[in-house]
Amino acid sequence: SNFADVRIVDDRNAQIPYVLEQRSEPLTVELAINRTTPQVPDLAKRGRGTLSFYVITLPYENLPYPAVRLETSEQVFRRTIELGVQHEPDRRHKAGWFDSLERVIWQHAVADSPAPPLDVPFHRLDHRELLLIVDEGDNRPLPISRAALRLPGWQLRFFRPAGPLRLLYGRTDLGKPRYDVALLSPSVLSGPAARGA
Repeated sequence: SNFADVRIVDDRNAQIPYVLEQRSEPLTVELAINRTTPQVPDLAKRGRGTLSFYVITLPYENLPYPAVRLETSEQVFRRTIELGVQHEPDRRHKAGWFDSLERVIWQHAVADSPAPPLDVPFHRLDHRELLLIVDEGDNRPLPISRAALRLPGWQLRFFRPAGPLRLLYGRTDLGKPRYDVALLSPSVLSGPAARGA
């Protein structure tokens, strides 16, 4: 339903029928992750152990089905990971406040074996800046070697005619297109896809 407004048109504005396919591998975008001091004062007092705070900046707002993937070089550890958004004071909050999106346990207990990455999914946001909180307990800070954004990948399959094409989207009043080529979905999706220019 999120792609109901998508249309492919040729230079005469005639629609080119397509089939929508979800890719097996998600789209991965590298993210910068930096140590920070929280803007919400009460956050520094949470938990019984030492807390580490990181700021992660997303490339866009309102991303569909996003997840942050974290990687570490540590091999034996257990940490509570919390992902959320800091908000400025507003009518309902006299002071800045923290909106927790997800809280998970990340652990690995096999020496001489790399820890698997952790995927932290969260819902669609109208913010680009996330705050990551790591409850270190009584341990040294967990080294986070990489952060990445993972999004479901989609591709459009169609029979390309000669001439230039345009991709149109953004009309919220449009319904999902109904193309006869959808009847051929099994055979269309089983063949290799070629990228257009």
